[in-house]
Amino acid sequence: MKKSVYVCICLMLFLTASIVWKTQAVSYQSSVQTGDSEQASQDNQMLQTLSRGSELIVTGRCLDTRSVWTQNNRVLITLATIEVGETVKGEAGSTVTVALPGGVDVNRKFPVAMTYPGAPTINQNEEVLLFLNANDSVADSYAVSGFSDGKFSIIEDERGNKLVSRDDIRGKVATGPGVVRGQRQFVPVAEFKNKIREHLGQ
Repeated sequence: MKKSVYVCICLMLFLTASIVWKTQAVSYQSSVQTGDSEQASQDNQMLQTLSRGSELIVTGRCLDTRSVWTQNNRVLITLATIEVGETVKGEAGSTVTVALPGGVDVNRKFPVAMTYPGAPTINQNEEVLLFLNANDSVADSYAVSGFSDGKFSIIEDERGNKLVSRDDIRGKVATGPGVVRGQRQFVPVAEFKNKIREHLGQ
């Protein structure tokens, strides 16, 4: 008799725990889906703002970078020369010069470096998609729209498909089921450009 009561109590505890766990799991999944939806909405809003607020949108590859002093040798910047691959918005020549905050001057007795937290960076040979506006402080150059928001890297996966990423990732990106890529978001370049054109009404 006591054994039967004990078994019944254990069974009830197990069922109660199962119901609680299931409820929490559903609640967690719902919150994750809501979070993903909110993030997607924010990303779409930002892309719309960048698309409509930029004078020039291009894809291309960085040929070289060099640091120069501006504003009476008080501010150090980096000029990146971009070989234009495609112009999504505006008119661009075969190359554009992009002025980036910060840089390094190694031509002094004591090298000087200036850095700005969160500033966009472009590495030599990096393939990029850029949202740009004319830079008033440096002649014939552009600034990245929205500070670092308007700079995206173009990378390739293992199959050779080109993807847009927030990070400049060296080497091929693994794709397929079971691959964890943390918080990084990868979007096919063609799809990303189509979203831009939708925001521009093209």
